Amino acid sequence: MLFAGCNTETQGEKIDAAEVAFQSEDYETAQEIASKVVSSDSPESQNWKNLCRLSILFMQLSEHQLVEDNVATAVTCYHQAMDAEPDSATEFFNNLPLEDGRYTSMLSELNKYYDISTDSIYIEDTDAVDSLYNSLENEQE
Repeated sequence: MLFAGCNTETQGEKIDAAEVAFQSEDYETAQEIASKVVSSDSPESQNWKNLCRLSILFMQLSEHQLVEDNVATAVTCYHQAMDAEPDSATEFFNNLPLEDGRYTSMLSELNKYYDISTDSIYIEDTDAVDSLYNSLENEQE
């Protein structure tokens, strides 16, 4: 018997779907799925590996979507992953493909601006972020 509206997809499977959508250049769908996972109250969405994956996905989406808070969401996911399982998260980020290494560098730098009291990131000098991003882009070339 099937139940209408019953969704048994795990958060990991949803992230898989968002990553596939991103790879297929369906950025709108990837954004929608990733945003729903992050806003979910599911304990699985707070799993360190899911948070790592989401941090990279939101960094990738920041280059293709006009959603202002993608980088801030990525940093929040990164911070929470590093807080939950620092050794495992570090290993995850150290083993990313070379083309994603720039995201790890940027997340690590931006994490310095993370405000634990408000569980958010605040950067007054956006030019500094642009400069950091550009320098990391040039390193990858």
